[in-house]
Amino acid sequence: MGCNGMLKRRLGVILLITLAIISVIVIYVIDLGYLLLTKPSDILWLNQVTNPLRAENSILFSFIAWFFWQFSITPVYSIRISAGLVLALLPLTTFYLLRRVSRELVSSFVGALLVILFPSYSWLICTSNYHILLGLSLTSLAFSYLLEDNINLFRRIIIISVLGFLISLSDILSALVFFTSSLILWFVLLLHQKRFSLEEAYPLFSAASLIPLAFFKIHVAKPPIMPLPMIIGMLMSVPAIIMLVRERKRYAICLWFFSSILVATLTHFSLVIIYVALPMIVLLSMLFKKCSERAVILIEEKEELNIELDLSKIVGLLLLLLLFASSIISTSEVLRGVKSEMEVYVARYGYEDLIDALEWIKKHTPEGTTILAEHPLDTWVKAYTNRPTLGNYLTKPGRDMEEFIRSYDADTVLNSNFEIRNNYLRLRDWEPVAPQRAPSFASSKGEEYLDFLYIDENHANVKYIFRGETLKPDFYSYEEKNTFWLIRNNEQVTLQHTYILRGNVVIVKRLFLGREPEAVVEYNITSVSSKIEAFSIKMWIPKDRKIGFIQVSGNKCYFMLDSGEYVVEFQGNLKSLSFGPDEVWFQNRILAVFEQINNQIFVRIAVKVLKPESITWMRNEVFSTSAKEILTRYKVGYLVVPTIVKKTYMDRFGLDDQLFKSQYENNKLTIYMVRV
Repeated sequence: MGCNGMLKRRLGVILLITLAIISVIVIYVIDLGYLLLTKPSDILWLNQVTNPLRAENSILFSFIAWFFWQFSITPVYSIRISAGLVLALLPLTTFYLLRRVSRELVSSFVGALLVILFPSYSWLICTSNYHILLGLSLTSLAFSYLLEDNINLFRRIIIISVLGFLISLSDILSALVFFTSSLILWFVLLLHQKRFSLEEAYPLFSAASLIPLAFFKIHVAKPPIMPLPMIIGMLMSVPAIIMLVRERKRYAICLWFFSSILVATLTHFSLVIIYVALPMIVLLSMLFKKCSERAVILIEEKEELNIELDLSKIVGLLLLLLLFASSIISTSEVLRGVKSEMEVYVARYGYEDLIDALEWIKKHTPEGTTILAEHPLDTWVKAYTNRPTLGNYLTKPGRDMEEFIRSYDADTVLNSNFEIRNNYLRLRDWEPVAPQRAPSFASSKGEEYLDFLYIDENHANVKYIFRGETLKPDFYSYEEKNTFWLIRNNEQVTLQHTYILRGNVVIVKRLFLGREPEAVVEYNITSVSSKIEAFSIKMWIPKDRKIGFIQVSGNKCYFMLDSGEYVVEFQGNLKSLSFGPDEVWFQNRILAVFEQINNQIFVRIAVKVLKPESITWMRNEVFSTSAKEILTRYKVGYLVVPTIVKKTYMDRFGLDDQLFKSQYENNKLTIYMVRV
């Protein structure tokens, strides 16, 4: 027996070391192969490691990261090290718990390995919620002491109280799960013993986990759709619970499972996928132990060795193998999706470039100044620099209408200089400052506007003769320009732009919108020094719109899209009208060509929504605004845009625009100072 006990202990140590090595390997594969631990969202923690006491939801994790930072390790690498430790801690504590519960090495190893593979934890890694992982790990560790019989009562009380408090400093919801489970366990013990004593009341000391609730907010993470492994595991947990209850042992695990469902459901139902996974895996590992013990039984009768098979237990083992296979597949799918998403962020913002830009904001902008940036860049600016931000994260309007309007206004500034809208249509326009999709038309779809048509005035060409030279410039070759509101009230709005091209060619562009689901754009082109010949304009359908029926008849173009039905009518001296893929860009567009009359070209384009749907959050009026007014209203001091956007759109917020002045630029990001 002594040799067997020593062999088991050695085997346990070997399995523990093997599990730690596997955990580290998995961490490095994730870190290096999928860029999960070096992605920009880790910057959310950089503001906290400078002062761990400022963290709202993860003080304990911040202290760990801060501890490593004291050894002259950069904040980024301190986060990577501490996150690696947390990721390794989860399977190790699960292994430790299962060893105490099942007293069996192989099932403990299987359960801990399943924790590494389970896709819900992979998702947590993707979103940098390391504090939740830490809370789950400590919860598993605390339960091992709740289930331990051979331990001094006073020591057990101290350990449970300390672990409960640490859990709450990591993740409040994990603390609620631990306290709820302990409270129900105490009731069960009280009913079982039918008497109250301090010895049986030790689970109540988990109330230490509730102390930080008075000081910190509950953090709610939103996991993805429930994966196949979760569905299989939940179904297989039922026979595991029945098995434990029937044998009247380790019912605390069942209570943990029940409490996880209860707390997750009461706070946010989708949280079930996170908080139920760990106790579910513990239950499945114990079921695995039971099935493996009874699936194949060797019986020796009359010097013959017979094999007896329990088909129900074999089916259980096969289902567990299916769980493993589906976990591996789901985890790989999660990682593949995150990889593609992170590649977009890294390509757009970089990593070191992002940190450099945030450092510049932190050092060179006044505290309290509002920074405008697209989402999710605005969240990183706020977390790292502690500056108020204005971001264009467009959520559907709900109770917090003010927040929705803020995000909508930010989106307006990032995508236009002027906006006019009513209950059915929205027009966005640039002055222009660069080749933009302007003016762009969007129609209402209940709670949001969907772009369905735009005029790229880089493809709106005026053909004329000046001093014997034939010229065909676009709108961006102007020598002078001015913009003002001709009419501006709740009934109708008219916005006018005037451009003067070389050779005294004057282009007057007007945008009209009333209360009806119809918008009008007019171009009036004249000159006293040049001979006007022709004008061509292209109206493009965005690539993300699905096209249905199309009909061109006379001066009208009727088309059906996934966003609605529309008709565009052209007036003026129209020479030709066509619809189809562009010869160069292969994108569907309407091409209209106009001829001159008396050295003048007049173009009137009416865009009408045939089956209008009223927007829910607009009043029955015509609303107009400009980027300058929005920037003034929110007291925006600086603007951050990806450098690729700047280069693509010819310095769209740079020298051509009087509202912005370039202050800082690297390979990925450009920072402008707002001049209004």
